[in-house]
Amino acid sequence: MDGGDREAARLWRVFRTVNEMVRDRGYVVAQRDVEIPLDEFRMNYVKGGVVDRHTMTFLVTMEDRPSDSLLVFFAEDESVGIKPIKKIAERMATQNIFKAIVVIPKTMTPSAKKVIQEMAPKYNIDHFAESELLVNITKHVLVPEHEVLSDSEKKTLLERYRLKEAQLPRIHPTDPIAKYYGMKRGQVVKIIRPSETAGNTTAYKLYETFDQHITAVFHLQMSSTNQNNGAKKIIGLEEWERKLAEVKVSKQDLNKLIMNYLVIEGYKDAAEKFSRESGLQPGIDLASIEDRMNIRNAIQSGDIEDAIERVNDLDPEILDTNPKLYFHLQQQRLIEFIRDGRVGEAIEFAQEELAPRGEENPEFLEELERTMALLAFEDTSVSPVGYLLDHAQRQKTASELNAAILTAQCQEKDPKLPSLLKMLVWAQNQLEEKTLFPKIRNLVTAELEAPAPSG
Repeated sequence: MDGGDREAARLWRVFRTVNEMVRDRGYVVAQRDVEIPLDEFRMNYVKGGVVDRHTMTFLVTMEDRPSDSLLVFFAEDESVGIKPIKKIAERMATQNIFKAIVVIPKTMTPSAKKVIQEMAPKYNIDHFAESELLVNITKHVLVPEHEVLSDSEKKTLLERYRLKEAQLPRIHPTDPIAKYYGMKRGQVVKIIRPSETAGNTTAYKLYETFDQHITAVFHLQMSSTNQNNGAKKIIGLEEWERKLAEVKVSKQDLNKLIMNYLVIEGYKDAAEKFSRESGLQPGIDLASIEDRMNIRNAIQSGDIEDAIERVNDLDPEILDTNPKLYFHLQQQRLIEFIRDGRVGEAIEFAQEELAPRGEENPEFLEELERTMALLAFEDTSVSPVGYLLDHAQRQKTASELNAAILTAQCQEKDPKLPSLLKMLVWAQNQLEEKTLFPKIRNLVTAELEAPAPSG
């Protein structure tokens, strides 16, 4: 079997799996497309010995809602960037389609993933690598039966067992089953497992991210402790610790929280060690952390040109699509010229690189004028803009760039841990208006302080 035949056989398997997946999501799919023989696939989609992915693209509608359409698009580029995604978006807008599945040969650039995120929730685009669709995971012998509940079935479930959403176990967005069914926030999946003793066992999982789950837990705890008709209730230390023990947060979730902090803050060595000890994968290539830290270090040492080169090597679209960030990097480069006493080079650089951008943007012009004001003082320590020469200015620029890189890589630009601590303080303050309870006042020690007796 030559290379063309192997590719045809491979994409034939992908095509059948995609049709099965779309059908399992409730869309109308012809049985002949699900069971298409390899010879017929070659006849329909192979031209000149090469599979024409463009002709594999198809449109389906929901069985009970014909107006609910789904576009299945087979990309041709091995690494799918922004342009193909924008073309898909244009087609969706023209044909009034709001859902799509993009099948990519190998990878998708971080910038393209960011565009998909920005298009939501109006346009929902799921993407799969061809390697993920070579087999239908729902048919694997080790994968139990899954069934996504309708809104009415979910309501019946919660009422029947007197549950709140936050009390259900979670299925993560990256779970292959959640991706296969295209699950969205708030949906519940029913899982049926064969049991040697009970015949079948049934479990339910809620689709939501970790931070959504934590928020729900806070609201659940607050609502359950504040039903006292307006009178301030007093909860002792022992009772409060028992209530806290009832909140189930898995060790895996805590490990993810720690890993999230280490990755975003750039502690590469600590992330590698923690990954080995916990068995948790960081979710990204840890080499990218080193890239970010090298870029940050370059800025903090004043080598802005090196930082820009490193960013362009990592992902040139980051600066191409962010003119404000690029201006701030060039502004920092101007500051470094002034810091080193290279006045002539500073003036020339400002005239050639920054002034044209300032003419296009009044905000840039104001920042340029403020920076050039450094030249008006021989002793910059008495200059009203002397703070631009402080190390904090380098740190500010480095942080802005770090956030942009993280965003381009479809990662949070801020770690979850500080946000959760802020949420903790907010929740305690809200609860304290109606209840006296043990508070965590020192976030470093996390010790609970018993409520002071009133009166």
